[in-house]
Amino acid sequence: MPKKIFPTLLVAMLFALAGCDGKHQSMPSAEVKRALQGTGSFSGTVRFEGKKPRLRPINMTIDCKGKHTGEVMDETLVLSEDDAVANVFVSIKSGLPAGYYPPHDTDAILEQSGCFYCPRVLAVMVGQKISLRNSDGIFHNVHVYAKINDEQNIGMSGNGQHMTLVFSKEEAMFNIKCDVHPWMVNYLAVLSHPYFAVTDKDGKFSIAKLQPGNYEVEVWHESGDQTVIAPGKQFRFELKQDEQKVQDFAISLKK
Repeated sequence: MPKKIFPTLLVAMLFALAGCDGKHQSMPSAEVKRALQGTGSFSGTVRFEGKKPRLRPINMTIDCKGKHTGEVMDETLVLSEDDAVANVFVSIKSGLPAGYYPPHDTDAILEQSGCFYCPRVLAVMVGQKISLRNSDGIFHNVHVYAKINDEQNIGMSGNGQHMTLVFSKEEAMFNIKCDVHPWMVNYLAVLSHPYFAVTDKDGKFSIAKLQPGNYEVEVWHESGDQTVIAPGKQFRFELKQDEQKVQDFAISLKK
């Protein structure tokens, strides 16, 4: 008489449906409710204080030099005339209501232009599409140095060539680089919620539609341990109903 294998098969099928370890499921179950949005906000300006680092011009290859009229400076630190800092990533780290945050239905834009990745700092939600375009007409590659998501390395040769990137797991800042032109770098973060911002050329950021609560915000700049952020790279605050909270930050060189 044959052995009964149906229970074993059933367990195996359920295990396969759940994923190898049950983690990183891309879609929520029907029991997970969509998180509620609020009417509060957290905004501010990031400025640089004190002695500024000396930034050097980029030693560009001939194919890239022709796209610029003069020297092109390193973009590690981008300041306005009044020392506002661009490309600072500000995100809510803890305190958000439980629930599912659906990805944005609009594509994020990342462009290879002038032998740079534009924007230099980008954040998207899990499952959100990134529309990537080569506008230079010369060969670049898209080397995704992810550690949690899949590493990728794809060539883009033609002017106007387009591709789409989508990441299925949360991941802190990692690089997308062009290995042909090593100064070409993008910093990318993938989050499970929409409460983040990157400072513009005037150093401004704004995170809207927050519920009342106690939050911890994280402030990130690519200079990392070379700089100090005041009042802190992690900052806690309480937000009341309909409150529009303003908090400025300052970046300075570590002494």
